[in-house]
Amino acid sequence: MAATPQDSGDPAALAPAGDVLEIRGPDGRTTQRPLADGRLVIGRTATAEVQLDSDRVSRRHADLFRDPFGRWWIRDLGSRNGTRVNGVRATERVIAPGDRVEIGGFVLRLRRAASAAAPHETTQIVVASHEDSGAVATLGQLKAPMVAASHLSTLLAFGQQLLEVEDAAARLELLCGLMADAEFGGGWAAAVRVPAGGEAGPLHLVGEPAAGPGWRGGTPHLSKTLLGAVQSRGEPVLASNLPPGPVDVRLSVAADVLAMSALACPLRRDAGAMDVLYVVLPPEFGTGEWLALASLAVEQLHQADAAWTARREAQVHAAIEGELAQARKIQMRLIPRDPRVAGLDVAIGFEPCRWVGGDYVDVVATPAGATLLTVADTCGKGLQAALVAASVHSLVHAGVRAGLGLADLMRSMNEHLLEYLPEESFVTMGAVLLDPATGEMASANAGHPAALVAARGGGLRHLAEGANFPLGVAPAAFEVRSERLGRDEMLALYTDGIADLPCAGGGRLGTARLADLVGAAWAAQGDARAAAVAAHLAARLDEARGDCMPDDDRTFLLVRRT
Repeated sequence: MAATPQDSGDPAALAPAGDVLEIRGPDGRTTQRPLADGRLVIGRTATAEVQLDSDRVSRRHADLFRDPFGRWWIRDLGSRNGTRVNGVRATERVIAPGDRVEIGGFVLRLRRAASAAAPHETTQIVVASHEDSGAVATLGQLKAPMVAASHLSTLLAFGQQLLEVEDAAARLELLCGLMADAEFGGGWAAAVRVPAGGEAGPLHLVGEPAAGPGWRGGTPHLSKTLLGAVQSRGEPVLASNLPPGPVDVRLSVAADVLAMSALACPLRRDAGAMDVLYVVLPPEFGTGEWLALASLAVEQLHQADAAWTARREAQVHAAIEGELAQARKIQMRLIPRDPRVAGLDVAIGFEPCRWVGGDYVDVVATPAGATLLTVADTCGKGLQAALVAASVHSLVHAGVRAGLGLADLMRSMNEHLLEYLPEESFVTMGAVLLDPATGEMASANAGHPAALVAARGGGLRHLAEGANFPLGVAPAAFEVRSERLGRDEMLALYTDGIADLPCAGGGRLGTARLADLVGAAWAAQGDARAAAVAAHLAARLDEARGDCMPDDDRTFLLVRRT
C-alpha cells in the first residue's frame, strides 16, 4: 500500500533535521538546498528539484532519495555522462556525509549541519567587548606564512590523535589544548557559540576552555569585532589591539585591559549560530604563521569529525544491510517458488518496493481439494509491514489446516489483527477459493482492488469487490461471492502497487490500463504457460514505469485452468 517514508511509522524514516545538499558549480560558487523531501530529481530540466544548468548534465540525470532507514542514495537515470561518487562511476549507491558526487561539472555533497557528533553547549558565559576598532585580517590579506617543520610534525601527530578519540567533545578539548600549549604560544583557547546575525545576548562556550601554562588573565573579554568578522567572512581571521605594526589590525578589547592578539576560526555553522575557535595570543604572535597553524589544526579536527561520522555511518549501514538480508531471506521463503497445483497453471510476480515489502501472495491447497489464492497488502512499507505480512501468512496456513471455510477464515484473521495490529494499521486482501475441476470460485474481498478475469479471445471483467472492510479495521462478518473461471479465462489478482504504478509519462498506471496489459500479455503469449504471461506483463510494467522510482510493492498472481 502506497506510503511515504514519513508516514511509515518508523522514526528512522524521517529526514534528520539539518540534512542539506551542498552544490558547488563549475565557477566555484556554492549553494545549499535543504533536503526536506524524500526524493529529488537532479537534472538540466526546469522541472528537476535540483536544476544543474550545463550541457554536460542530462535533462533527468539522477535522483537522490532517502530509504526508510534514513540513508540517502544516489541513482543515475541512464545519463549520457554518468554519475561519479568519490571518483568512481556509480549506478546506485548509498552516500554518506562528505562523499563527493560529480554530475557534469558540479560537485554535490551531503551535509548534516545538526550533527549528532557536535559537542553540547555548556552554561559558561563569556563577555563580549563592543569597543570600536580597526579592521581584521584573513590569511589571504597577510604575507604568505612560513610554518616551521616542527609545528607541522606536531599537527600531523595531532591529526592522528584525533582519529583515535571517538568522543566529539573530547576532540574539541584536544584542539583547544593544542592552541594553548606552550609550543604554540596560546594564552587561552575555547570554542564559542556566536548567534547568527550578530544577535544580542550572552556568548556561551562549547565544551571546556584551555589555558596556557603562563596564562594569568582568567576568562578574557572576547572581541565582538573579531567574532563579527569571522561570522560574516566564514574564514579564519586575526586581530590585535596594539598600535599598527607588522599586522595593521585592531581588537575591540582595549590594550590597557590586556595587550594581546587573537584569532578566530569557524568550526561549525547552522541556521542559528556559528561555533568558533577563539584563541588569545601574546601580542608578538599576531602573525600569519599562527593564523595558518590554527587553520590547519581546525582542518584536522574537521577531517577527524568526518572520519568518525563516516565510520559510524558505515557501521549503521552494515547493520541495516545485515538485518535486511535476513528479512529478505525470510520473506522470500514465504512466497511459493514454483506453485504446482493439479488442474491449474499458476504464476507469481513479486517485487518489493526497495528492500522488504508488506505484500503477501500465496497459493494453498485445501484438505477438500480446492485451492486458496490470496493476495494481501499491509498498510505501510519496510520491516513493520513485512512482519505483518508474515503474520498474515501464518494465519492463512493455520486457518486452511483447521479446515475453515473462506468466510470463517477471513473472520478469524480479522479478529486476530484487530487484537494485535498497531492503531491506524490494516491489511487489504483479495482471496479466491477455486475448484480446479469445475472452475467454481468463492471470492472474498477485504478492501482490496477487484480481481481481473481476462478471456482468451479478448474481453475483461472484474470480480465483485463486495462491501467488506479491510482486515483489522472493525469486527465484521465477511461477504463471500460465487463466481466461475472458464477454461478460456485467466484470473489476475494484484495489489494497488501495480494499479498505482508511477509512469514515465506522468500519472499512474490505473486499473483500466492494467487490465489492457493483462489481456495483451496473455494474447501475446498464446498457449504459453502462465509464467511466460507473467514475464511479459512484468516487462510491460517496467516499460511503463521507466526511470520513475517505485513507491510501493508490486505483486500479482495469474491463474488459469489447464
